[in-house]
Amino acid sequence: MNKKNKINENSNSEHNLRLSLEQNCYHSLKKGYTLYNEADKTKDGWLLKESLIWIHHGIELGIKLLLVQTNEYLIFENVDIALTQLLTLRQAQPNATILDLFEEPESPRSVTLITAMKRVAIMLKISDLLKDSELEKNIILLNEYRNKIVHYSVNLEFETVHPLVLKAVEQFLSLLENNIKDEQFIKDYLPEIRRIDIPMRSLFEIVTKNVKNRILTLINLFDGQKVSGKLFNLEQDISLPKFEIESLNITEEAYYRVIVEAETLNKEKWIVILQAGVPNHHLIQSLYHTVLTRKITQQDQQEKTIIWLINFSGQHLIKNTICETFQKWDVLISDQGNLQKIEQELIKSL
Repeated sequence: MNKKNKINENSNSEHNLRLSLEQNCYHSLKKGYTLYNEADKTKDGWLLKESLIWIHHGIELGIKLLLVQTNEYLIFENVDIALTQLLTLRQAQPNATILDLFEEPESPRSVTLITAMKRVAIMLKISDLLKDSELEKNIILLNEYRNKIVHYSVNLEFETVHPLVLKAVEQFLSLLENNIKDEQFIKDYLPEIRRIDIPMRSLFEIVTKNVKNRILTLINLFDGQKVSGKLFNLEQDISLPKFEIESLNITEEAYYRVIVEAETLNKEKWIVILQAGVPNHHLIQSLYHTVLTRKITQQDQQEKTIIWLINFSGQHLIKNTICETFQKWDVLISDQGNLQKIEQELIKSL
């Protein structure tokens, strides 16, 4: 990173600090990621609280950065007031810019995070920030937690907030990578933030990647073997169909979920959902939506489809009422122990 522009967080040689919008955004995201990583290792709610505040701040500045690169006047809540104050400022400082207003004693109010997000979604035509998009919902939830923290009291349930923070910032970084124009931010700041973020994503990514390869290998071994239905959360034994190898298709892949679709020799469609991650409210609702969407598609197309959920999120997900609904929908459900026994059964039959 360019030494002239790099932020030296540990230096006491200068008591004064002046940060550009880009540097401020970078520092907050990096600080938040670092604290999140520590919270992830220690399961410390205090660290999670701090990381949420920093990451929220970084996201707000990142959205304003996108807004400024589109039209810097839009960073103000009331553009007319900002323009009026700029005219007054330029009488004393002819070369003053609109952003110099922030240095004035009574500077105009900048937009809130939510307003800035709406403006960016419209001006840059970013669908990921439109109303009811997943990222928009996650940022709004993050904003609600942040407001409770800084204004009064808050209840942070680790298993709920922990994955929310990670998902929001992961999605937002991807958005920045695709839309930011500042060359230094792209070249220096984003890679530096990603370097901090690697340990946090590694657990789910390793689990998901290993499981994906494991399932693809396992499905290739299906060849009419009869195994205990209990391994699929069924009362009766089940015969494993042989698949058209060419039909195997990965239709969704994220750090916490992979969906594999395949077709048997009898033209029966299987949808295999590999679920990792902390089983919080947001993950459960997302999983419910995923299964429901495929059930509706199945009914619309009047085709026989088997949905097999392989759970790597622990017993909490299995015990959740969502799985009772899945059972009524004839969804096959296996956990890690079931999967290992299925593998053992198939290896014996070779």
